Amino acid sequence: MKFVVILAVHGLVQLVTEVTHDAGGTLDVVYVSGDLPLPTVDVVDPELSVHRLLRWTTHLYRPRSVYTASIRRFWRTFHPEVFWADLLMTPLLDVGSYNDLDGDAFATFYNSTASQLVTDRFLLGQ
Repeated sequence: MKFVVILAVHGLVQLVTEVTHDAGGTLDVVYVSGDLPLPTVDVVDPELSVHRLLRWTTHLYRPRSVYTASIRRFWRTFHPEVFWADLLMTPLLDVGSYNDLDGDAFATFYNSTASQLVTDRFLLGQ
């Protein structure tokens, strides 16, 4: 697959349309995402090199940072036998408690039960 096709498939647009080298051709390029405002690229010959100078301005979008809080526990305090005993007391092993649930409801049931099991045992330090 040609390089230009790969860039186009990913929504990138080449902005340089002029010759950028004394020998001809476009050696220096500027690719941007096609869903952003497209700046105009000026090709300037500073007469210092065989390459042209590319100059443009653009407004860059910087998404706001998203921070999430997480709680970590030390695995050295994990005791598989205690966890297994706690798991046996949850409704996860009782098919009747989730047999009639659809996929989404079962996922919610599983996640909340498993989260509660882990939270109760490890976050409380029991």
